[in-house]
Amino acid sequence: MASARFDQVVLRGDLAQPACWRIRPEVLYPSVDLAAPQRISFVGGSLNSQLEVQVEWAQWSHWADFIAGLAGDPGADQPGGPLAPWLDELRRKGFLVNETATTTPGDGACVDLSFIGHNTVVAWSGATRIVIDPFFVAELSQAAYRPVTRRQIGSVDAVLITHSHADHFDPASLLQFGRGTPIVVPRVGRESLLAIHMAQRCAEFGFERVITLDWNETQRIGDFEIRALPFFGEQPTSGNVLHPEVRNHGNTYHLRCPNYSVAFVADAGWDHAGDMLDVAKSCRGENGPVDVLFAGFRGWLTYPVQLVFSSVAQYLLFVPPQEWGQRQQLMNDPVGAVDLAEAWDAQVLVPYGAGGAPWYWQRGLGPRNEPDAIEDPNFDPLPARVEEAASRRLWVRDQWFASPVTVQLLQPGDGLSRRRSGLFKPVRCGHGHA
Repeated sequence: MASARFDQVVLRGDLAQPACWRIRPEVLYPSVDLAAPQRISFVGGSLNSQLEVQVEWAQWSHWADFIAGLAGDPGADQPGGPLAPWLDELRRKGFLVNETATTTPGDGACVDLSFIGHNTVVAWSGATRIVIDPFFVAELSQAAYRPVTRRQIGSVDAVLITHSHADHFDPASLLQFGRGTPIVVPRVGRESLLAIHMAQRCAEFGFERVITLDWNETQRIGDFEIRALPFFGEQPTSGNVLHPEVRNHGNTYHLRCPNYSVAFVADAGWDHAGDMLDVAKSCRGENGPVDVLFAGFRGWLTYPVQLVFSSVAQYLLFVPPQEWGQRQQLMNDPVGAVDLAEAWDAQVLVPYGAGGAPWYWQRGLGPRNEPDAIEDPNFDPLPARVEEAASRRLWVRDQWFASPVTVQLLQPGDGLSRRRSGLFKPVRCGHGHA
């Protein structure tokens, strides 16, 4: 037996067995104290400025109230108090602008589901508003097509988080909600290299009503019954994995209100522990079909070495070396998204989780939907590929037959409504605000 110790991992192997990595415990489970929130950075603004503020532990609740007030959370106080002097500094550096538009897709009486962009959706029952995976980005151009902001969404009864990747669990976006807003997060027993302890981090930011849900647990908030479902997929591999006990912990969600039911599966697919197709079939058997499914479709067909150049470089440590030459599929692809919608007997499938506007793809999120852009079908396919996959489900006698599922391609700022016709129809909401 040969053994060689490196800075972060231990490699063991012999002539009979392929070499395999074992990650050192202090790397596999980093100390949570080492990653406690310590500062707030303001970057950009109308003057392309930068401002970094060191935040002491006792000040986080004040800063949470301050930021929520600036963002326009209806339940937050107007910025002031002990942090009032920072208002002048933020104005001086160009971080504060006057926002006069107040309309929002979520406030429209006819809109049930508002697509804010990327992974962010607002579910509205008529009395209760739920935001899923809030991820707000700034865009200071004067173009008519601009991001929907926190202020435009209005009052919010709860926020749901699917998993801890940065475009789903974004502290800068979460802090735009008042500290009394219920934040529903997956249960994580212990923070690891693959999963942030989201409940603990939310409490550190000052949130007072953090709700942890394990798979198949339910929570009622207003008109909505929220069921947390398993999150399979988006793990380091789609097959064998080192340290299988450590996961990218997450929840998918099934929401039901008097008007409709909807499921959000984010970047899920399948892995060694399970398959979202089985989750869909089980949920359908217990709760009936869903009206709308929001599903990722990127596929993320990648060789392990490519992980080094991604936002989850740590995944490579969990891939058995003997599989480094085998391409992995970490998420549902367009065909898999349609399969999942059919398994759930969904009326409508909305492909999401792939940016959708310049303010996303300029940050490396999703494909560039521009005439001269080059599409990467293995990593960033266009949403239209899901529509194509649904239109070509069955080849009979020289003719294609389509899936019974309707694919709706939404742009950030669009919505879905069924209140007039009984069927979910797209609502074009002006694509943000002018």
